[in-house]
Amino acid sequence: MRWVFKIKYDDSTTEAKRQVARYKAQLVIQGYTQVQGVNVEESYSPVIAKEILRMMLTLGAVLNDEIDAMDAITAYLNGEIDCEIYVKHPPGFGTAIHPRDVLRVLRRVYGLKQAPCLWFQILAIYLREQGYTQLVKDRCVFTKVMDGRSVNIGVYVDDLVIMAPTKDMMTTIKHVLSARFRMHNLGPLKFILGFHIVRDRSQ
Repeated sequence: MRWVFKIKYDDSTTEAKRQVARYKAQLVIQGYTQVQGVNVEESYSPVIAKEILRMMLTLGAVLNDEIDAMDAITAYLNGEIDCEIYVKHPPGFGTAIHPRDVLRVLRRVYGLKQAPCLWFQILAIYLREQGYTQLVKDRCVFTKVMDGRSVNIGVYVDDLVIMAPTKDMMTTIKHVLSARFRMHNLGPLKFILGFHIVRDRSQ
């Protein structure tokens, strides 16, 4: 295991004006040492295609839907792991642990090869339980009819793009997601997949 340090930026309208929002330190497993069939079975996790995302945003603009974003906080840490994994302890423990001792991983940790796959499975199961239908064309798009109108959720790893006809529906969707996962409400969509989203409803 090792430490990874990251800098998170805010969602300013222009990249040049973006400010440091917070500093993060994450303890990660060195997943490149995992062996397929031994301590990892399935590692593939789908992500929404750019073409599908463009179609969603176009549809949302035409229908004048609310288009918001949320991200799942520590998404990959949800749930337990699916096999036995042992690791060397990370730097910083000093003499508290003998150098030859190993630690058994009981919960998911960043760096696990199967973490993205397991996270997507948990999210998809929960959304289906809430009445959403997973599209065949793109498994990262979930749709549902609420009060006779369509709402849609697009998933890119731990980032969610949510489309709803009204603000009340948007609030309901966010509450449902936050009831199961730790979510960060980003408000109106501004950045996704390298796109900078600017919306002018007067045009």
